[in-house]
Amino acid sequence: MKKILKGTLTSLLLVSLATPGFAENRKGAVTLSPFVGGYVLDRDQREESRPEFGLRAGYNFTENFGAEAMFGYSLTETKQQYGSREADRYRYGVDLLYHFMPDGKFVPFIALGGGGTNFNIPNTPSAENHNAGLVDYGGGVKYFVNPDIALRGDVRHVILVHDIGENNFEYSVGLTFNFGGERKAVAAITDTSAPADTVAPTVFFTSPVNGAPAVPVSQKVNAAFSEPMDPATITPEIFTLKQGNTPVAGKLSSSGSTATFAPSRNFEKGKAYTATVTTGAKDLAGNALTRDYVWDFTAFAEPRVIGCLATLDNSHFDFDSANISENGKTILAANIVVLKNDPTMAIRVAGHTSAAGSEEYNQKLSERRAEAVKDYLVKGGIDANRISTIGYSEKYPAQHEADPSDRLSAAALANMRVVVEIIE
Repeated sequence: MKKILKGTLTSLLLVSLATPGFAENRKGAVTLSPFVGGYVLDRDQREESRPEFGLRAGYNFTENFGAEAMFGYSLTETKQQYGSREADRYRYGVDLLYHFMPDGKFVPFIALGGGGTNFNIPNTPSAENHNAGLVDYGGGVKYFVNPDIALRGDVRHVILVHDIGENNFEYSVGLTFNFGGERKAVAAITDTSAPADTVAPTVFFTSPVNGAPAVPVSQKVNAAFSEPMDPATITPEIFTLKQGNTPVAGKLSSSGSTATFAPSRNFEKGKAYTATVTTGAKDLAGNALTRDYVWDFTAFAEPRVIGCLATLDNSHFDFDSANISENGKTILAANIVVLKNDPTMAIRVAGHTSAAGSEEYNQKLSERRAEAVKDYLVKGGIDANRISTIGYSEKYPAQHEADPSDRLSAAALANMRVVVEIIE
């Protein structure tokens, strides 16, 4: 029973906390309050004290004053001297509530009421139901987690009204759900003291950056402004792209503080381009750029690989080094013969690493190994202008490495390589 009660309460709390907000104990609201807790019986009574759960339902006549009916249930037992049998205890009544500080999140209240209690021993015809009237008083607190839901705790001193007279104690925690009622309107706050925006926008970043020497031929051109811009002012007349004096056709778009120009066709390899944003570009307050912003870049295209002359794996280098082993030099000596026999052949030496190690270290190692191969070929009599190099680090693995920390796995060894590519 205790586990059930704890689980139910936890679930209700999580539901209530999921929607934050402000609070008020509203006039005219109908309330429902599920609860769990305990009912402590006077030691002279024949039943044991047990956990209790139930429901309260009420109505707020004003922000402060309300009334609610309640029904509670406990599965208890008669004490050993009375046969120790399971018994059902029912508690019902009506309380009047007075709330303090009804406009806040934390709303304490006091309660006074009356009702009755009933003890019933099932399947025991010889035992009579035990009924008693009661009066109760006490208080509690509601903590609103949003305008319609409050966490709640209650305590009551319950006095049974019959010829014996017992003092019982009741405590509970739960939730109160408010439905309807008069919600207070939140007045809109208009700040008339904020100064007008008179600051001119600027272009603080571009892609490609100014002076970029090797921009991919398929790249879009972007300009980022220091603040959101008026989209009506970002037009093809304001944002232009030229190759020399020839305008480049394309589609211009803008969103917030970014403008993007997408060329209709790829850039021409090796050609210089100039992008311009003029002073016609304005922010949402109408402030314009103070001067034209101009930047240049040069297009570049990756060479097309048409074949592979050789592949040196990790065993063809000293461990964790760019020093070429004797076996690696034997392979490159054969490549020198091929290159001398075909003076028109151009090659690119591409270095690759495994995923182990830092990205910075792997990048440098891939570049050093590619340069070491080029140096060996040049010393063998091959024109350096026929050879380009590039380091790819771990970006293009030959095999997937399930465990990047295993530097000696089959996949890692396959990825540590230098490829001598034949290019156009």
